[in-house]
Amino acid sequence: MIVDDGAEGATLTNTALSTATPPGLPPIEPPHVTTEHPVPGYTLKKSSDPASGTKVKRGATINYTVTGTNTGATVLDPVIINDDLAQVLNSAELSGTPVAVIIDSGGIETQAAAPVLTGTTLNWQGVLAVGERVELRYSVQIGDEVGKVTIENIVTSTAMPPGGTEIVPPPATTTHETPEPPAPLFPGLPITGENLGIAAGFGVVLLLLGAAVVLRSRRKKLAATSTEV
Repeated sequence: MIVDDGAEGATLTNTALSTATPPGLPPIEPPHVTTEHPVPGYTLKKSSDPASGTKVKRGATINYTVTGTNTGATVLDPVIINDDLAQVLNSAELSGTPVAVIIDSGGIETQAAAPVLTGTTLNWQGVLAVGERVELRYSVQIGDEVGKVTIENIVTSTAMPPGGTEIVPPPATTTHETPEPPAPLFPGLPITGENLGIAAGFGVVLLLLGAAVVLRSRRKKLAATSTEV
């Protein structure tokens, strides 16, 4: 039998009954036989603040939330989440420590084992009872000198019901872009704090030169007036 996708969370019940009539005797009715099969289910999603698809400034912080939800009628053990941060950490750094919480059907949160960063992948493994969901929460800060880049994040997951087949939901993805960097003050040189300092110093020199020219001009006028008198 093939179970429809919409049956997640349901319990498939099947009852068999039978009668048999021997010659010259009343019918025989054995006890009914019933089987029950709870249908497992699992979903994966990812959200971010700012929302996926928006542009983010250099130095800004992105807050991510990965959610794996037990939508079925069985326990899921184990649930494995792998969050690939390769295209995130090349332009940003983790800010703070990632955390994981289990939230039951009543909305009560319980601290779970923290996700572990292995290389550039954030990993989490645990158990989800019926009606529970896990949320992985973490933040990254974009570098101040990042150019125009696309910050893409892809998370995958699997969940194993008892005696069943591993559930593999579609991957979840978020994407952010940084804008074009401003034109450099000095063509051919990268924009750095040192360049800005040079520009500021150059501006001060120009102001001083301008003030000297004005002062000299005033002195000449005064000298000319004195001569005429």
